[in-house]
Amino acid sequence: MSAAEEIVELDRALMLDGQDIILRRVTGTTTQTYTDVQCRAFVRGFLPEQIVGSLTQQDSKVILSPTQINAAQWPDGVPAPSDPFTADPRIPSKNRGDVVYIRGKKRTIESAEGIVVDNTLVRINMIVRG
Repeated sequence: MSAAEEIVELDRALMLDGQDIILRRVTGTTTQTYTDVQCRAFVRGFLPEQIVGSLTQQDSKVILSPTQINAAQWPDGVPAPSDPFTADPRIPSKNRGDVVYIRGKKRTIESAEGIVVDNTLVRINMIVRG
């Protein structure tokens, strides 16, 4: 399956069974600036037997497509990097101060991973807490 087909399939599933979330990048120290993008996502809790290591009952798995992120050119109004060896700013990061709002509740991003097919970001998997 091509990268474009992977994205179309994920977008279709998210439209049917996902929910709206807001992904926010916070920049600045003294004066903070927020850059938001609304995305469709799957948000699921962990089963008791999956809670190991640093996972807690307050953690959730979040799966989202890059479609809305790309359309909004989130986070900085610049198109996605074409160099597959450059760190991708579209992938949320706890270290960058990114947060997510799910049903109006602020949640912190514990980890995020971009899934790439043929040098194209096709999916983002995150673990959020809160």
